[in-house]
Amino acid sequence: MAKGPSKTLTEKQEKFCLKYFETGNGLRSVLDAGYDQTDHAAGVTANRLLKNPLVQARLGQLRQKQEARTEISVDYVINNLKEVVERCMQRAPVMVQKGQQMVQATDADGNHIWRFDANGANGALQMLGKHLKMFTEKVEHSGKITLEDLVAGSSEEE
Repeated sequence: MAKGPSKTLTEKQEKFCLKYFETGNGLRSVLDAGYDQTDHAAGVTANRLLKNPLVQARLGQLRQKQEARTEISVDYVINNLKEVVERCMQRAPVMVQKGQQMVQATDADGNHIWRFDANGANGALQMLGKHLKMFTEKVEHSGKITLEDLVAGSSEEE
């Protein structure tokens, strides 16, 4: 009688999940979990494990437990990054001391000088953009490369 797919993780799969959740490094997690493999094979095994529905479910459980324990969720991080952007984008007066009091600085034309935190805003926006996968690099290729072109190119290099 053929054995169907298991409904529970093996001991090594559980160790992999715990290590992967801790480090985010699939290859290292495979090796630390006790899979006896070369680095290349461990990378293949990590890829296979990360596609396994039971492993995905276990990693989801670990994430939920962490969110409950730390009270930090994806929403929490996104909302705080959004607040950082909004605060950094608020203009603030540049104040200088004039005699005994602080006054807003002015430029040569008498206009008030304002500042905002461009670096803070850019950093938070960059993190939000990465989360939303807005900045994935795409390589466009036009033209035609044939097998003959590749073979001819490699024989010229020899």
